Amino acid sequence: MHLLPMYYFKVVVKNRSINKAAQELHITQQTLSAHMNSVEKELGCVLFTRSPHFQLTYEGEKFYQYVKAITGTYESMQKEFQLLARNESGVLRIGIAHTRSHALIPRAARKFIPEHPYIRLDLQELSNDGLISGLQEGELDLAIGDIPLDSPDYAAQELFKDEILLVVSGNYVDESSTYTQVLSRVPLLVNHREDVPGRIASMILKENGIVPKIAASSDNTETLLDMCDMGLGACFCSEMLFRFHKDTNQEDNGKVRIFHTGVTYSIVAAYQKTDVMSHLINSFIKDLK
Repeated sequence: MHLLPMYYFKVVVKNRSINKAAQELHITQQTLSAHMNSVEKELGCVLFTRSPHFQLTYEGEKFYQYVKAITGTYESMQKEFQLLARNESGVLRIGIAHTRSHALIPRAARKFIPEHPYIRLDLQELSNDGLISGLQEGELDLAIGDIPLDSPDYAAQELFKDEILLVVSGNYVDESSTYTQVLSRVPLLVNHREDVPGRIASMILKENGIVPKIAASSDNTETLLDMCDMGLGACFCSEMLFRFHKDTNQEDNGKVRIFHTGVTYSIVAAYQKTDVMSHLINSFIKDLK
């Protein structure tokens, strides 16, 4: 079996659709179906059901594990020989949350790029759940976020600890306002639960028995902080991102008040232990600190 049908199969599984996979691969649906039929004929089994909805069979799940291992090994070989052929060349795929990318990556890249001129940084801005999934699926070389330190599947280093703050528009509070009053009365501007602030916000609200009034939700903490500056409510965000926002915000549209939640979490840099680019990854991690 050639590698090409394996790559095609990975894309089909990712999209859970022949049609969508064909669009991503820029080939016709008929061509992709023919490749999949050929693989099933060679293996002597059905790999997935096509209707009423896509579903891997038991044999398909087994084949997918082999495909990930085989294509991952081939990609590692390609990377290693790219590095050997030109001293250092290739792509370093880095996954990080959108707003944290804005705060951390430019500073690290300013040191890294001049030292490694033949390495291209491919930045993929994802939710925290997407970072972990991308690392596990081999789609990222380096993931930066709230990632478990003790996983046997990858190497991990703690970059720093961060605290979740509650940032409140000044027009909603006075000196006597308490933390629980703010949570009960002030419209909340929340991150989605796939990201750290959104997940921690849900936990805090549940622990305090509060059903909040949600005014807006977003993946972008920077947008929510801008809305707080404009007097539109309160949002949970990391202390690092709040400090970065205030340092870079040229127009302060209003005063805000800060409540410390006392909830901290680790920002972790994680990568596959066997990655042939590990020396470059560690160099980038050093530049992040």
